Amino acid sequence: MAAVSPLVIALLATAVFRRPAHLAALFGIAVTIAVVVFVPNFTTSATELTRALAAAGLISLSAAAVIVPGLYLNQQLTERHIHTRLVEWTDALPLRAPQKSALIVVGVAPALESMTGFGMSLLVTVPLLMAVTRRETALRQSLLSMNIMPWGTLGLATLVGSTLSGQELGALALSTAVVSMLVFPLFGALSSAMAVVNNSSERRRAIVSGSMLGSVFSLALLGMNWLGFVELAGVCAGIATVLVGLWLFAPSKALILPPREAMRPYALIFSLVVLLRVAPLVGIPVDAAALNAGNVAFNPLTSPGIALVATVLILGRGRLRTDHVHATALRAWKPILTLTTFTVMAQVMVASSMVTSISESLPVDNPLLYLFVAVLIGMASGYLTGSGVGGNALMLPMQSGIGAQMGHPLLFSAVQNSAAGHTVFASMPIVLLTLAIAGEGKKGEDTQLVRFSLMTSVGVYAALLLGSAGLYVLL
Repeated sequence: MAAVSPLVIALLATAVFRRPAHLAALFGIAVTIAVVVFVPNFTTSATELTRALAAAGLISLSAAAVIVPGLYLNQQLTERHIHTRLVEWTDALPLRAPQKSALIVVGVAPALESMTGFGMSLLVTVPLLMAVTRRETALRQSLLSMNIMPWGTLGLATLVGSTLSGQELGALALSTAVVSMLVFPLFGALSSAMAVVNNSSERRRAIVSGSMLGSVFSLALLGMNWLGFVELAGVCAGIATVLVGLWLFAPSKALILPPREAMRPYALIFSLVVLLRVAPLVGIPVDAAALNAGNVAFNPLTSPGIALVATVLILGRGRLRTDHVHATALRAWKPILTLTTFTVMAQVMVASSMVTSISESLPVDNPLLYLFVAVLIGMASGYLTGSGVGGNALMLPMQSGIGAQMGHPLLFSAVQNSAAGHTVFASMPIVLLTLAIAGEGKKGEDTQLVRFSLMTSVGVYAALLLGSAGLYVLL
């Protein structure tokens, strides 16, 4: 009981007492320290604790290197009205409401969220979907558009997951894509069907077209991760889905490109990430900058944060604005604090053998049976922390440790990474952000959206369970 108490306290703080994730994380680390100090079975040496804290610090630094410039970039994009121009372009696409809804949810939105992260794609998708269909439907579709979290912010959650689990980044990303494969067709079908009113035959056609677009996204995502382009996988899959959707469903086959001014920042990021991947291949010694702590490594020269920083400086002509820095600091401190405290808690739990004790005490030793539990744990972590990164920091060391006990560390690391990311759409932070962007509505909308998202999560659980079983067979 003592070994699992930090996780229980953190989960109770968010689920029962409705405390913000960063406060729940602080409660969790306090309990972890108490267990290490007062429970003899989990005492550990100062050397092990130092190594755990250093590893946690390096993991948090690797995430902050992406979070901070990503949030600053969002300030620049908002000021330049990039989101407004993308809304105008998408609104002008010659598609019927069901196909356009699905194209936004499983094409435009994940491509944008993969670049920027932190729910900023909602600045485009909420007004766009509200122009396509009724407010109630548009709000629900907007939640479904938050579906790319394992690859959001240039794959940040998967990058952190790789570090926490010790799994190779490409292998974890590809395995996660297999687990996630059925989620995108599900969301595409739901978003398309919701745009149809009182016409069963048209709704059936909408479900088919929406699931087709979701399947295109899944296949493109698999392909990009198989090729090793983890950071750009969500972007490329989204672009591919938009192009295929226009080719299949637009009455005119002419290619309608978005405004050049709107695409310039994204093209810069894309090009710089590609350059980062090419640099080691042409002999540039980027490995010389790598930082190591225990079994954790972080190389700032290969981090996607470098591409974001360079884009910020290019757009700002080499200068940082004080108001943008202030706004970035106000938005960045909570996710960074949450990630840091959850990561410290998890690393100390690993160092003090709490994770080993949890895995050894499990009554289930069959990997297939444990999948039913592992998917639920992953979904709960994403829902309660409101973040795929936070969910991984909280639960991935335990899931990976349990997987190692069963001989399948990669399987359960991928399940955690996928399940945490695909349940963020249902969390209160995303619901409240969606309503804030949509503007004033009727009383009780937040309750209705939470009810919808939790009902949808049942379908997500089934899709993830099937995907996890498929990965088990493949491995």
